[in-house]
Amino acid sequence: MDLGEQEKILSRVEELQRRPKYLQWLFIMTNGRLLLLNAAGIIWLEAQGNYVRVHHERGSHLLRETISVLEKQLNPSKFLRIRRSTIVQIDRIRELHRRLHGNYRVTLRNGTQLILSRNYRSRFQKAVGTAL
Repeated sequence: MDLGEQEKILSRVEELQRRPKYLQWLFIMTNGRLLLLNAAGIIWLEAQGNYVRVHHERGSHLLRETISVLEKQLNPSKFLRIRRSTIVQIDRIRELHRRLHGNYRVTLRNGTQLILSRNYRSRFQKAVGTAL
């Protein structure tokens, strides 16, 4: 291997190390067993005090973590906070309906209806690249 190839490999390794590492798996203790859930299967999350209710393809589970801490661990290109107590996987959104006072009703592909509050509307617009 020549010097140029070594430099390319080192450069690629450094680039991979600089990339943010987002949550891939959730470990949830329930009924004396540890569930391993893929983060890609998360539909939406809701805060419940110092816990988060994880609505996942494999059911609903309670995780002992705050929603703010969990939000920092999730890929922002895939997950978006739409309300103080709610994070949704963007790909799971089917449609939005305008409501009063700048809020929107968010309907997910599974039929769940959530609220996009006006305080988080600009984040949503930025994430999806369109104005509401």
